[in-house]
Amino acid sequence: MEINKEVLQRASACSKNKACLKTPENLCPVLCEASDNMIVVLKKKPEKCDYHVHFGYNGFCNCPVRKEIYRTQNK
Repeated sequence: MEINKEVLQRASACSKNKACLKTPENLCPVLCEASDNMIVVLKKKPEKCDYHVHFGYNGFCNCPVRKEIYRTQNK
């Protein structure tokens, strides 16, 4: 998956070394876009993610890479 270098640099807090780019089938599914800066996702795995903010059963994702994938590829 091709992602802009600026976006990759903004995701510096990723503890998974941007594994979503290598295995996109593990992406948390996007439920909706809450704003320009946040998407609501269904977290697939109970792993810790610095970009995920829990909200009920779902949560907000503010990962720059995940948001770029959603915006450019609608995934």
